[in-house]
Formats: sequence, C-alpha cells, structure tokens
Amino acid sequence: DEEIQSAIKGVYKGSSYLLDPHGACAYLALKKGRKAGEAGIFLATAHPAKFKETVESCIAKEIEIPKGLGAFMKQKKQSYPLPRNFAAFKKALINLS
Repeated sequence: DEEIQSAIKGVYKGSSYLLDPHGACAYLALKKGRKAGEAGIFLATAHPAKFKETVESCIAKEIEIPKGLGAFMKQKKQSYPLPRNFAAFKKALINLS
C-alpha cells in the first residue's frame, strides 16, 4: 500500500538502506509502537530484489538481482502440505535433509 511504499522510499532516501515490502511493514510497526526515547529493532528476511518491480517503483531506481538469488528464483517452486502442528513440521524438515 501507499504507506509501505512511502516507508521504502523514505528509509532508502534517509539511509541508503533498501527495504523489501515485508521489512517496510515491520519497520512501520516498530516506528508506530515505540514509546518516546525507546530503542527498537526490526528484522527483514527477504531481499528487496524478490519484489524488484515494487521496490524499483518506490525508489525510482533499478536494483540488481544478486547471482545467487537470481539462480534461486529460476528454480521450480516446491511446496509440501503439512498438518498444523510442530511435530509434523519438524519431521518434514528432518526428512528433507
């Protein structure tokens, strides 16, 4: 949405740090939730190039896709249906390794 796009643009302009849309959402939640004088931290786990078109439109600049991410994005997507419990999730992860 417009607020997330504005956050991506503003953070990039102010610090040259490039947020992805999910990271921008976390940044905004932290910014809104902090009390005066309180420090905070937010985590972003996606590379902005995963949302290349969206991020580029926010900063009006082309971004480069790292080689590793580009190769990953070309692979076939895989998903596995799992029941909603941790034991099944853990078992699936162990069996995939």
